Amino acid sequence: QVQDFMMRTSLLTWMVPAMCDRIDGVTDSLAHLRYLKKNHLLTFPADDQGQSWRYHHLLQDFLRQKLAQELSPDEIANLHTQIGKIFLEMDDIFRAIDHFLQAQAHDEICQLVSGMMIMDIAQTPGRLLSRVLTDIPDEMFEKYPRMLQLKARLDLMKGHRDQGVEGLELALKRMEEIQDNAGIRRCLKDLGYHLYLTGEVQKAYSLLCELWEKPDLEDGYR
Repeated sequence: QVQDFMMRTSLLTWMVPAMCDRIDGVTDSLAHLRYLKKNHLLTFPADDQGQSWRYHHLLQDFLRQKLAQELSPDEIANLHTQIGKIFLEMDDIFRAIDHFLQAQAHDEICQLVSGMMIMDIAQTPGRLLSRVLTDIPDEMFEKYPRMLQLKARLDLMKGHRDQGVEGLELALKRMEEIQDNAGIRRCLKDLGYHLYLTGEVQKAYSLLCELWEKPDLEDGYR
């Protein structure tokens, strides 16, 4: 039972007992962690209060290898998905995305990232966003056009103007097809802004006029 506990919780970079108890096949987490610490089994409190715990990285690597021998890839992916959802309930978006990536839970990733506000995206580590955009299959961008918009925004931030504008235009077309009105407003704003900055004033004016005429336009756009 202790070995099974260690293998399953090795997927976590740090452990909170109450959170560990929510993982399939895991019970009595605090008692297990105290036992491991007492017996000097490379398990340590990660804070002074003993509310979070961690394994030594060599032990963690060994446990993950053992887990891969005991469970199928699909079973491990299901554990990562479950852990990602737990982190999401804790409002730890970045760790949730990391576990969804390891599970290849593409729909969960796209739904989560598509719903993020621009400030949330700006605070997301660049390496994590790059992993998202690299690991997501092309068909997911077709299914979730807001992912296209995110990719276009990042292209524009990197100075890839033509590629970024083309991506926004494609995202706008897809959003119009599925009648994503909130996404359409965002795309019109982004396109108008970047076209204006690059001197295409007339085209930018037309897009922003189209945005202005949208019903129920939020004050932030005005």
